[in-house]
Amino acid sequence: MHVGNQQYTMRNISIHNSYYGINFFWSWGFTFIGLNVDNVTIALDMTAGGSTSQQVHAVTVIDSTISNAQIGFNTARNSTSLSPGAGVLNLENVKFKNVQQAVVGASGTVIPGTNGTKTVAAYSQGHRYNPNGPQEIQKVIPANSRPSSLLGKDGKSYYTRPKPQYGDVPLAQFVSVRLTGAVGNGIKDDTDAIQQALNATSRNGQVLFFDAGTYRVTRTLYIPSGARIVGESYSVIMSSGSYFNNVKKPRAVVQVGVPGETGEVEWSDMIVSTQGGNIGQIGAILIEWNLASSSSAPSGMWDVHTRIGGFIGSNFQGATCPTTPTSPKSDPQQINEKCYAAFMSLYVTESASGLYLENNWFWTADHDIDANYGGNQITIYTGRGMLIESTAGNIWLYGTAVSFTSIIEPMLSCPTATNILQNRLSTIPSTNTNSPTLKTPSWARSKPKPLTGNPTPTPPSPSRQTPSTPTPSSPATPSSPQTTPPSPFPTPTPGACAS
Repeated sequence: MHVGNQQYTMRNISIHNSYYGINFFWSWGFTFIGLNVDNVTIALDMTAGGSTSQQVHAVTVIDSTISNAQIGFNTARNSTSLSPGAGVLNLENVKFKNVQQAVVGASGTVIPGTNGTKTVAAYSQGHRYNPNGPQEIQKVIPANSRPSSLLGKDGKSYYTRPKPQYGDVPLAQFVSVRLTGAVGNGIKDDTDAIQQALNATSRNGQVLFFDAGTYRVTRTLYIPSGARIVGESYSVIMSSGSYFNNVKKPRAVVQVGVPGETGEVEWSDMIVSTQGGNIGQIGAILIEWNLASSSSAPSGMWDVHTRIGGFIGSNFQGATCPTTPTSPKSDPQQINEKCYAAFMSLYVTESASGLYLENNWFWTADHDIDANYGGNQITIYTGRGMLIESTAGNIWLYGTAVSFTSIIEPMLSCPTATNILQNRLSTIPSTNTNSPTLKTPSWARSKPKPLTGNPTPTPPSPSRQTPSTPTPSSPATPSSPQTTPPSPFPTPTPGACAS
C-alpha cells in the first residue's frame, strides 16, 4: 500500500510478499487495527521527508502482527526531528515474528528484533503530557489497562465487528419503507409511515430497507429493540418544523430505545439531517441512544452520519447563512436565528450500554457542498457534537469524527461514563468561534442543562403498537394525493428490494 491522506482507521488489512507492506508519503493520522503483514522488507515506512521535514504525522497500530521482515516500523523521528509534532508512532499489543529490527528511528534501532516471537505491549514516540509537556518520548511504555468487557473472544484483543451485509437473509425478509407509504422526496411528511415500518419490521425480525431518498419527519422517530435498518446510497432522515425548534425542550429526531429498554439494534448506511426555513432546528438532537445492550451482543451503527446544513433542501446554505452575515440586526453579533441548525448530533444517555460505532461522522457543514456557491464557507450553529453519559459503558468508537460544533465536540460525562474505547477520534472546532464580528450564540455555549434523563416524549412501547405488517403484495397508499410543489431533491428510484 502506497498511501497518504488526512485521517483514517483501517481494520483487518493483510499484506504478504512485498518490499513494503505500507509506505506512507504523507498523512495526518492513521490507525490500524488487526494489521497482518508477512514476508516483506519493511512492514510500515513513515520516513517521507526525512528527519528535517517529516511528512507523516501520526500512526497508531493496535492488536497486530508483523512477520518475516527486516524492519517492522521505519521512522524518521528523533529528539531533534522536524516538525516537532510529526513522526508520532504508537503501538499497542503488536506481535513480532522473525523481525530483525522492530522499530527504527532517525538515530538507529529503537526496539531490536527477534528470530523468534515477541510482543510489544505498548510503545510510544512523540510528545508526552503527564500532565505537563511536551516531553519527548521514544520508548516502550506501560500498556493501558483493558476492561474485559471491551475485549473480543480471545480475551486479549479489542472487540471489533464488521458491518452487517445480510447476505444470509432471504429476500422476503427485506421490507422497503415505501410499502407503508413513505415517499422520500424531502417534502411529504413521512413520520407516520416510517414509524409503522419500524414497529412492524422490528417485531417480525425483518430488515427495514430505506430506498435512496430524503425522508422528512416532523416528530421523533422511535427505533425499538430488534430493529435492523439499512439505507441505500446514504438515505437521509431529515427533521423539519417547529417540534424541533425549542432549545429549552430539545427533542430527538431519531430515538433508539427508551430508558430501561434492552435488546439490540443494527443500523447502517444512512444520514440524519435537519431542515431550516422560516425557523431553525435549535432543539433537534439528531440521534439519541437509550438502548441497553450486552457487551457480548452490542448494538451497532456503521456508516451512519449526521450532516447538518450545506446541502440542497436543508435551507442552511450560503444564501441564508453566509460566512459573514451583512444584514443588520438589533443583536450586535449579527447572528441569524434561521441558522440555528441543531442542538446536538449524538447523545448517548445514562441508560445506554453496549454500543459499537464504526465510521460515523457527525458533521455540521462549514461550507455549502451542493448549491452554486462554489463550495464557499457558511456559518450555521450546532450547539453540541457528541455527548456520552452511559454509566454501564461498553462503548466502542472506531473511526468516529465530530466537526464544527460550538461546544462539546466529543465529550464523556465524567465520572459517570465508563468502559469506553476511543481511537482516531477526529475533531474540528467551530469555524466561527474566533471571528471578531461573529461569536457563537449564548445558547450554544451554555451547558446542556435540559439533558437530564430522557429529553423526548416516551413513545408507546412496541407491544402497544400494532400496525399491519407491510408486505410486498400490498403496498400502502398515501392518504392524500401530493399537492406540494416539485421536490428540490433528486427523484428517488425504488431499490432492488422495493419490488
